[in-house]
Amino acid sequence: MKRFFTHYAPSLLLLLAALLLSRWLVSKLRPPGSMTVVESQAMNMSMKPPPGAAPVSLEEVGAEFIQPSATFTGTVMAWADEEVVARVPGRVLRINVYPGDPVKAGQLLVELDSQEVHLRTLAAEAAVAEADYRSQAAHRHHQRGELELKSIDQDLESARLGLSQAQAEKESASADLKYRQAEFQRSSQLFEAGGISQEELQRSRTGLVEAQSAQRVKALELAKARTSLAKAHQSRAMQTLEAQVFGDESQALAAGRQKNQAESELAATVESYTRLTALEEGTVVERKVSPGTLVQPGTVLLRLKSTHKLRLQARVPQDYSGQIQRGAKVRVQLPGRPEPLDARLSSDFLETDPTTRTFTVEAVVNGSSGLRVGSFVPMQIALDRRGRRLTVPLSALQHDLDNHPYVWVAVSQSKSDSPEEKPYYTCVMHPEVRQSEAGKCPKCQMPLQLSDKAGGLRAAKRPLQLSGTQAGRVAVASGLSPGDQVVVAGAGSLRDGMALVQVQWSAQGPVDLPPPPGDHSMSGMDHGAQAEDYCSPTPGATP
Repeated sequence: MKRFFTHYAPSLLLLLAALLLSRWLVSKLRPPGSMTVVESQAMNMSMKPPPGAAPVSLEEVGAEFIQPSATFTGTVMAWADEEVVARVPGRVLRINVYPGDPVKAGQLLVELDSQEVHLRTLAAEAAVAEADYRSQAAHRHHQRGELELKSIDQDLESARLGLSQAQAEKESASADLKYRQAEFQRSSQLFEAGGISQEELQRSRTGLVEAQSAQRVKALELAKARTSLAKAHQSRAMQTLEAQVFGDESQALAAGRQKNQAESELAATVESYTRLTALEEGTVVERKVSPGTLVQPGTVLLRLKSTHKLRLQARVPQDYSGQIQRGAKVRVQLPGRPEPLDARLSSDFLETDPTTRTFTVEAVVNGSSGLRVGSFVPMQIALDRRGRRLTVPLSALQHDLDNHPYVWVAVSQSKSDSPEEKPYYTCVMHPEVRQSEAGKCPKCQMPLQLSDKAGGLRAAKRPLQLSGTQAGRVAVASGLSPGDQVVVAGAGSLRDGMALVQVQWSAQGPVDLPPPPGDHSMSGMDHGAQAEDYCSPTPGATP
């Protein structure tokens, strides 16, 4: 042990003397109130410095002559959608188009196997031909019956004439018979009186007999004429009945022919279903089957879209129902396109969805505009409320969690008489230290800084009701007054009551920063940090 102290004691004494000397030199050389690095690290660095003023750019609210508009997300839709659907079963023989190919109205797109359908068409056509032959034969029978009926009518007329003649001759014979009877009676009386001879009486008797015979002949001829007339009536009745039978048969054959004709046309129509054509001019967007596929009725083979015109549809909140009219101007600005696409509202569907409380509007543009079907486009629709209105830049507009719009307004706040609101001096590292006069912190000897309770501009949140946009500005219906100072830059992290300072602003941020709170710099830190660097608020920082 004695040996240890003999060898190492002088070295230990020299080391201790060097440490004491170094501490004495550091204490003499460092500025008053400064701290060593160890002392700085030992401090509670979780304490926040006193809040400073957030740098912002302000703009005074004023009225402008504006045609307000509102922007909605629109969907590009084809003028018409067409699905080429199989209507008969069959195997796909050929598909003459491919997705992306343009087609014209009536162009042949798909061909199906038509052998069975073709045979049915031939059978229906043969049935129509057979019905034609039967109909022609019935027509000829009908014509012949009409000719026979005419002949029977002539015989009937002849029988009527013969009957009339027979009746006239019978009447004449009857009159002659009466005359002969009267003459024979007179001759008989004269003969009895001796006035005439036997020969004369005989001649009178012979004339009477001849008159009686003639009268009987004429009666027979009259009966014969009546019989002929009756037979003629019977023949005509039979021929009329036969003509009716022929007429009914002809009508039945005509009806059968119409049925066969309809079946033939149906077969031809079904056969035409094996050759599928385009209804309108358009573009093939999808092919669902390949050649050789067996398809059934209802199978979608191709999908086409008619793109010579395009429909832009947007869902609009019902609050705009009185502001958006048919014919309103629509502007679509597409990325990478220098010139906007202008159109007019062509349709208002006049029905509000009870679930979303929105209604649909539509504008039609030319198909050569370069838009793709199904894509989303911003539709800026002019509102029907042109005039002078208060406006703010779009950069000033903020939205809360419920998507309600608001802006930050810089309001002037004078010094308060309340003790809690009077300006005071505090320590950056120990904000619990408060003094009414400038001085040093009793804990760390750092210069006290003036707090931000000295009035100035404050941030105030103002909810808005909007009435449209135009050229990067928003028309305000309520919430602002002329002359209000609106924060147009630097509002990203503001809160109600936060102190504001107006600075020049560029696209990269504030051009210059405000001075730190208070008049004294924070010097004396061993690590070389200056009070200006530490206390100058970071743009947009939250106190």
